[in-house]
Amino acid sequence: MKYIYPKESNTNFIIQDSDGFTNLRKEKNSSSQILQKINTSEQVEVLDQNGDWWLVVSKEGKKGYVHKSRIKSE
Repeated sequence: MKYIYPKESNTNFIIQDSDGFTNLRKEKNSSSQILQKINTSEQVEVLDQNGDWWLVVSKEGKKGYVHKSRIKSE
């Protein structure tokens, strides 16, 4: 029997924000241009987890930054 090691990228990340959405931003700060609003409970792909702002891709394929406090792993 062959054991397959799970990839770290298989972790599902979702947006969790009490406002019902969070902003996907062009740069790593809260005054940066908003590229898209991502609804709470929506899944995102995390590309980079360095620092307070994580680089993510939305389900629509837009790439930008979300504050790590708004991202939860499932």
